[in-house]
Amino acid sequence: VQEKKILNMSRGEVVQMKQPPHKTFSTLKEINRYAGPNVVTVEGEKSFGSGFFVSGNGYLVTNNHVIENEKKLKVRINKDLKLEAEVIKSNYEYDLALLKISYDSVPGLWLVNSDSIDDGDPVVAIGTPLDRTLSSTLTKGIVSGKRDFSGIRMIQTDVSINSGNSGGPLINEKGEVIGMSTMKVKETGVEGIGFCIPSNDIVKMLNIVYK
Repeated sequence: VQEKKILNMSRGEVVQMKQPPHKTFSTLKEINRYAGPNVVTVEGEKSFGSGFFVSGNGYLVTNNHVIENEKKLKVRINKDLKLEAEVIKSNYEYDLALLKISYDSVPGLWLVNSDSIDDGDPVVAIGTPLDRTLSSTLTKGIVSGKRDFSGIRMIQTDVSINSGNSGGPLINEKGEVIGMSTMKVKETGVEGIGFCIPSNDIVKMLNIVYK
């Protein structure tokens, strides 16, 4: 109980933002065409990761470990456009961060109720694995299970998640975001064990309110 109280205290103040349009799709090509421009590379002076827009007025989310200890942050929209980012808030306990940039050319992605997912559901991840030149990489897999880590429930998946994918969206077969890629088990002989923060926790623990 005490652990849950501490976690809830980390939410911070409410952040109101514009609700993204709720669109669904029937093919991976359609999902990638729509979601791809909403996924970005978050670059610091020391490292980089992925992120995605959750509103049409420049709000985006990523992992806290992507932006932690970075003095300057930029968001690469595409190979020709890179903008400075402001950290609105971060949540260390849930490894989440909310950023804002001056950009309104994409609508943001819809975060569906992550309680609706089941083991075996098909999913895709989009992000920037391993190298900045690999932005908007799409990988496919399934939901493998749900696991608890120190009181925090995570989505387990066999989707390919590599360094740089952190902060990118995990998307269901309709094109709705169900989670955020956050870590992968790295051991010799181990493959296909990645973990994602559920979309419900992204909204709750960053205290996002749509209007």
